[in-house]
Amino acid sequence: MKLFKTSIHEQLFEEPQSCSNLPHSHPSFAQLLCTLVMTILQQANQAQMQSIAIPAIGTGNLQFPHKIAAKLMYETVIKFSQQNPQSSLVDIRFVLYHKDKPTIQVYF
Repeated sequence: MKLFKTSIHEQLFEEPQSCSNLPHSHPSFAQLLCTLVMTILQQANQAQMQSIAIPAIGTGNLQFPHKIAAKLMYETVIKFSQQNPQSSLVDIRFVLYHKDKPTIQVYF
């Protein structure tokens, strides 16, 4: 079995992007989150990864609402799985900061 670790986030954008100036209620922010998660999953699948861990994106410094972020991330993983039934990814996990109680509560 081939084991390797890689960081996909560095490969997502050619230039650094910032969404911190978007209002959190703005639909573009939600779309950006979904697109980011889908891109991470697609790149992991293309790299033939079997597992991936994705942090709770946007819930920290960007202060995106925890419940919305969790819902969007779960829905994006389900959509990816439905669109890619033969994906190499069999283990998709969300990483939560152990001291971030509001985020932990909505993911469990």
